[in-house]
Amino acid sequence: MAKLWIPSNIALGIALILSLLVAISLPALPALDISRITSTKAPADRDTAAKAYHFGVWNACVWDFNDVKLCGISGAGYEFPIVKDVARLEFVMVTSAWTRGLAIHPVVTACVAIALGASVSSRNSANLLAPLISLGAAVLTTIAFAIDIAFHLRIRHIVRSSLDITNRNVDVSAGPGFWLTLVVLILCAFSGGVLIIARRREVSGGSAYPALSSQFQTGIFSRLFKK
Repeated sequence: MAKLWIPSNIALGIALILSLLVAISLPALPALDISRITSTKAPADRDTAAKAYHFGVWNACVWDFNDVKLCGISGAGYEFPIVKDVARLEFVMVTSAWTRGLAIHPVVTACVAIALGASVSSRNSANLLAPLISLGAAVLTTIAFAIDIAFHLRIRHIVRSSLDITNRNVDVSAGPGFWLTLVVLILCAFSGGVLIIARRREVSGGSAYPALSSQFQTGIFSRLFKK
């Protein structure tokens, strides 16, 4: 049984680290965004045009073609503008209604941490709850991933409906934070399944004791009957 708990603990440990990185996100970790917009071709005016937008859990940042970064105000449910026309000062706002749900990622991290703590705990009561907590973390991560998908599709819709992608050479793609959330989901589901198998083996192994005792009692009764 212990052999099954080891890979489960390793999976939960990796999931905790990845989930924590996603939860930190922008602006501390600019590369771990949920969705990004990238201009593949530099325009004539490099100083005012945006090269890339990165949208994270707590904030969004924009880079120009001189690699100068500008971030908004960090917080749950942040808002950030996507420039549509620099000359006319036209922009499209990514509202807090779409970014507020991203704050679920720290909750996922906390749930994974609790699952890992229950799994490595020496208390039997905590070990009994570890499979359920791990599966609960998987369910919560599924919700977070669904929110990430909805947010990414919203960014894609804004860009396609507001910008001329063909002329501007704009590409919309999911960021590393998006895919790391999927990895966390797989790891939590794997860990929960392994813990359930380990617990069932432990229970089935313990069921051998009543069988031995019944055999022992049968032997006693048979000897008494012979007498």
